Amino acid sequence: MQIESTFQNKQKQKNNIFYSSSAVFLVLQNKTLNIQTEISCFNHFLLKRGISNVKANIVVRELDGTVRSKFEFDFIDPKVYTVDPCQNIEGDFIGSVSINFNSEYNIAVPFSAVVVSISSAKSVCALHTYGRALESKEIGTSIDLSKTKETGITLRDNENVRSFIVFHNGATSGYLTFSLEIVNYNNEKLTKEWQQYVNEYETVFIYVDEKFKNLKSILNNYLGHAKLSIDNLNGVFPRMMCGNMSVLNSENKNITYANEIQFTHTNFDFGVLSQPDAISSKAYFNHPDLLDGYCIFYPVVTDKKILINNTEFKSDLLQVIDVKPFKQLNIHSEGSNLPSRLISASVGKWPNKSVDSECSTGIFVGDYNKSPLHWHWGLLRPGKEQGNSIISIFYNEFDDNCIDNRELEFKIYGTHGLVFKKDIIIQGNQLLDINNFDLKVDSVDCLWFTLIGDNLEDLNIFATFYPFNDKSGFTEHAF
Repeated sequence: MQIESTFQNKQKQKNNIFYSSSAVFLVLQNKTLNIQTEISCFNHFLLKRGISNVKANIVVRELDGTVRSKFEFDFIDPKVYTVDPCQNIEGDFIGSVSINFNSEYNIAVPFSAVVVSISSAKSVCALHTYGRALESKEIGTSIDLSKTKETGITLRDNENVRSFIVFHNGATSGYLTFSLEIVNYNNEKLTKEWQQYVNEYETVFIYVDEKFKNLKSILNNYLGHAKLSIDNLNGVFPRMMCGNMSVLNSENKNITYANEIQFTHTNFDFGVLSQPDAISSKAYFNHPDLLDGYCIFYPVVTDKKILINNTEFKSDLLQVIDVKPFKQLNIHSEGSNLPSRLISASVGKWPNKSVDSECSTGIFVGDYNKSPLHWHWGLLRPGKEQGNSIISIFYNEFDDNCIDNRELEFKIYGTHGLVFKKDIIIQGNQLLDINNFDLKVDSVDCLWFTLIGDNLEDLNIFATFYPFNDKSGFTEHAF
């Protein structure tokens, strides 16, 4: 099966007509250990599209798909909306939350800009919309996959760290076939396959070390990688959450007892699901501001000769490349255009923490510059967390454009509305340190930012959150 190119996907979105959209996320709660989940969404329906009558229906489910709680609210005001999915749940909880948006007007994109944030005693991490149940008009189309193979699952298992994968099923129950492939630093591969009956809307939570009992010795304190195939899918977009967690002790090794939790999302293995090439042989990898990090290029089979700066990309191998904060790497393919997508990640190492943060991004190809863009927006700070945020703005120059001074309208919104506005000039790569702005806002309010202007398609933007309270933070790319 062939997946659309970056350019094809962008063009299709501009002609979409959808009156509903959805997102689904993992939910965790342990009040004793300060594990909590927040869902947040900036009202882009109103502020970007002028739609004032969007209703959000929230459904919280147990892992097996049983409905635990329901509530709804209207997206009316120009502000950030936040939801505690466990607001009606006492005690420890692990499950999922589905957010379904509906409107009388075209909201265009069937997967809306929503973010989950999960805090623990020693970490806070956030992730944008990943998996979802397909909308009714998508059933039977090319996006309704019967099989997927997902990549981008970094294994860090040792005495204190476990790796996990989270798959959310859609509205159809049935037997699914799972195939989990792991590879270590010596490129030794092992595969475990199993069949499992999965309920409608069930969340399948996989600890990798339960499938490979000797995983720690296989990895030998090096990074490893996993790919997960699922067969017999029906009516679901199969993007998954994947991550790593530190455990408190040998008796309580499950995620609801973790003191550090970091996660990102998977992506298609484009060595199996083919894609068109990008429009040129040139691209960039943009690594945002992070204290002490590196980048990862996930394994994919390719016969292209690709250079990352001057390092050759090795087919089907996990590659770790040292990179300083806020740096841009040049990506080049010799003799052919680049793949439309080359999946990679920015990783942050946090002082005295067991688990690195990881943000799956990919390369910035010239296709992005073919679709005019006027908005970038994203999460700046989760609610109930104190800390500083730094926005990394990367300019991506290709042969058909040049750097110009551009004036952008920079705004910050909280749960009570607009809290900051300033016109800024951007030329090339630039950092925006929120500490440099006089924000009149509650120190623990959930904040989102917007950057609005002309010809923003050549910008790649991230926000990195640095907690004040001895926690590891995260970086996430903007919408």
